[in-house]
Amino acid sequence: MLFSKIPGYSDLKGKLLDSHNSGRIGHALLFLGEEGSANLALAIAFAQFISCENKGQNDSCGTCRSCVKFEKNVHPDVHFYYPTATSKSVPKKALSHLYASQWRTFLNENLFVSLSNWLLYMESEQKEAIIPTDESLQIIKDLSLKSFESPFRFAIIWLPEKLNVQASNRLLKIIEEPPKNVFFFLVSENDEAILPTILSRTQILRIGKMTSTDLSKWLKDTNPGLSESDLTFALKYAEGNPLNASLALNKDSEQIGVTEDFIAWARLCYELGKKLPDLIKWSETMAGQKRNDQKDFLVYGMEFLRAGMLRISDTSELNHLYPEEEQHVSKFSALLNTKNVPLLIDEINSAIYNLERNANAKILFLNLSVKFGKLINPKNVNL
Repeated sequence: MLFSKIPGYSDLKGKLLDSHNSGRIGHALLFLGEEGSANLALAIAFAQFISCENKGQNDSCGTCRSCVKFEKNVHPDVHFYYPTATSKSVPKKALSHLYASQWRTFLNENLFVSLSNWLLYMESEQKEAIIPTDESLQIIKDLSLKSFESPFRFAIIWLPEKLNVQASNRLLKIIEEPPKNVFFFLVSENDEAILPTILSRTQILRIGKMTSTDLSKWLKDTNPGLSESDLTFALKYAEGNPLNASLALNKDSEQIGVTEDFIAWARLCYELGKKLPDLIKWSETMAGQKRNDQKDFLVYGMEFLRAGMLRISDTSELNHLYPEEEQHVSKFSALLNTKNVPLLIDEINSAIYNLERNANAKILFLNLSVKFGKLINPKNVNL
């Protein structure tokens, strides 16, 4: 990954280059940025620059033996570790190296990444993706070996917040005192979820929003013929997040489908007294879906409610909605007020919390439906 292939972030790139040129690269760097940011891309680009055999002033050469292998994500001295879950191809003891082929394809096809997209590449089951204790043992084992080609070795851990407590504790010593010429690059979206003793051993690099100018240029370069109206919408929808900008251009029909599913469910909830049998069937259907699809539905519900709240607060200009979404929000906001929206969001948040802790999905979604119906329709309160 060349720095030049990553749009924007010139200040941060300069900071990384200065640390290299001054010989003050931290042995454990934490690239902290929201989902869909350039945090993983920048970590890989910096590792490539450090290892480059003929580096320039501001970037890797892109043609030396090391760079060629970096570009294909097959450098033997770069070890990637990331959340995994069991699947048909890996029915038990899911570890990163067992998904190496899918991971390479994932990186080759995606400059900006998300966990939900990665789960699609893994074709995982409904279990939550984590970095298990056995993975920490693998990290220690990998880094105990000698380097193959480069004088440097890298352990790039994507989403270290997914390390369980046992795995985190096993890594404390090696992160604090790594072998010679070994760098830990941790790539995180939520530093608050990382074990404090791990966090304290890292130097944090914060990856912020991409500027509208940089994001606009990247969208135009990667989408020839992009209309001004689509560009304007994508920039507004993205709020400086490149992955969101890309989704805004490519997920129109899928987003509409999610909106319609949410509205169909909300209508059943509104008519709770008459539609309880239908809500029971709906809960059974939702319980049969993959865990991440269930979670995505709930997360979208919160986003929809927030959009409704902005509308009833006369601040709808802050919404970033597709036209079809805007129509649904406009109608649904008639059922919302400043009292029930926070309660509705709290109920969905609670459902997400319990879903992640393996609650019975059928009971969870039926319970949520009943509470939702009572909050949006006062006639249901006594049911």
